[in-house]
Amino acid sequence: MSAVMARRIAVVGGGVAGLMAAWWASNYGYDVVVYEADLSSLTATRVSAGIIDPTIDISLAPVALETLSLLKRLGLGLESRLLWLHERGSCRRLERLLSDKGIIERSVAGEESIRLGRYTVNLGYGEELHVINTIIVDTGEFYSLASSASNVDIVEDSVEYVGCGSVGLKRGGSREFDAIIVAAGPWTGFISGLQALSNMLRVYRCEALIIRAGGGPFAVVDDILDFYLSIHASGDGVLGNGCCVEIASPLDGYRYSGDVLDAVISRSIERLEGLGEAELITPVSAPCVVGRDARPVLGMLPGCSRVYLLAGLDGVGVTLAPVLARLVVESIATGSQEPIPPEMAASRPTSSSESVVKEPVEEC
Repeated sequence: MSAVMARRIAVVGGGVAGLMAAWWASNYGYDVVVYEADLSSLTATRVSAGIIDPTIDISLAPVALETLSLLKRLGLGLESRLLWLHERGSCRRLERLLSDKGIIERSVAGEESIRLGRYTVNLGYGEELHVINTIIVDTGEFYSLASSASNVDIVEDSVEYVGCGSVGLKRGGSREFDAIIVAAGPWTGFISGLQALSNMLRVYRCEALIIRAGGGPFAVVDDILDFYLSIHASGDGVLGNGCCVEIASPLDGYRYSGDVLDAVISRSIERLEGLGEAELITPVSAPCVVGRDARPVLGMLPGCSRVYLLAGLDGVGVTLAPVLARLVVESIATGSQEPIPPEMAASRPTSSSESVVKEPVEEC
């Protein structure tokens, strides 16, 4: 691939979205500088439970499927199986799509318990179980991919200001770039110069429990709307709980509620026989961000042709970022908004009064 002209690009944010944007831009021949406030922890998008998120919007499913194919091609991540339990009738179109693509390995309904290898999954009344083939990826793998490119420089520094073609840094003054990709997740609308984005984005708190399961599997469990988990041979795991509590600042996202611990672990053990005792390693609470209309916010910032957004990925950056980052870079390389789907474009009209709650849809 080659860019229209080799130029300098800044990427704000060193999570999956920012690192994939840097990698794609390097493939197009750009010189790229990634700014990440804390390289030592790489807390951004630390680990993904599954590439195909069972609650993902049906319109985003093709992006997730393309991501799955890309990660396999790049040799990233570890293949795993996602067990998705939910109320019958939820999102039939998504189920059919995943089945047609061979992503759903098995579906079961109407039984009280299902034997899957060493585990027995207990179904509640009116529930269905799907076994989904997926991939688990750690952010470190994306960091290695991006940093291996000779024309990508990853710098530890906080971006305090984004102007039309310039970034203001906490440690190093101001820098000029031909294009700036803002992939700062929940912090996007709080960076000086980008506060106007607050009417495009909704920041909410999501909580998780990092555990070690006594039975040995890697278990990722979300027990808010549905119950889904990923089993892996590792001894560590993540139990996730917490969705859709809107917050005024990303810093509010780190307020973990200890009440989650007993409820989620107890329900996990109740649902999955063979999990064994779960030992808490650490509770995690973090901010996530989504577009007000539940879609990502991509492409050129209205009023500035040199700032591009890669935001609103709703806590599933590993699912969406690898492909959406390519679309944003293609938009820069071609000088056109055409690669950006109109329903995701930053220029689309958005009402600040819109509020999104992730819920299963009867016929989505």
